[in-house]
Amino acid sequence: MIKKAALFGAIIAVLFVLSIVVIVKIDLAEVEFNFPLVFHTLLIGIPLFAGMHSIRKNVYNNAINFAQAFYSGVIISVCAAILVVLLMIGCEMVGFLIPDLIEKATAVTIADLIKQKKTQAEINQIVASLKEPYMFSLFYGMRVLLISAFSATILSLFVRNRDTFNENK
Repeated sequence: MIKKAALFGAIIAVLFVLSIVVIVKIDLAEVEFNFPLVFHTLLIGIPLFAGMHSIRKNVYNNAINFAQAFYSGVIISVCAAILVVLLMIGCEMVGFLIPDLIEKATAVTIADLIKQKKTQAEINQIVASLKEPYMFSLFYGMRVLLISAFSATILSLFVRNRDTFNENK
């Protein structure tokens, strides 16, 4: 099961990082930072469902309860989050994606803080925290983990095919 979880976690991680690349390259950073998480939820949820369904068929012989489905979804989620962090750290070390992302995030954040009427000292402190090393890598890793863990909870209801509560009677 760990091999399948790692495979589908890698698929989720690559799709997520590619979506960030596309968002930054076509200059949709303002949409990315202010957009509801519907796009990323779908981007993570579809491969997560496919992975949970594959684990159901190949590991549990097509008989899985909610707990087993949830466990497989959480394992896929953790693998995906770790791989997203590693991919984003790699991008930051190479200097590929992160400088553009930091620049666009800083511009959007400053505009939002000015609208909120923050003082210049508060703005400088928040901008300095945005420029810390690996900040975006950890942020996107946590984002993937939270979205995929929540999605795994919901999708476990659809993947299971045995009644969890009546199987011991």
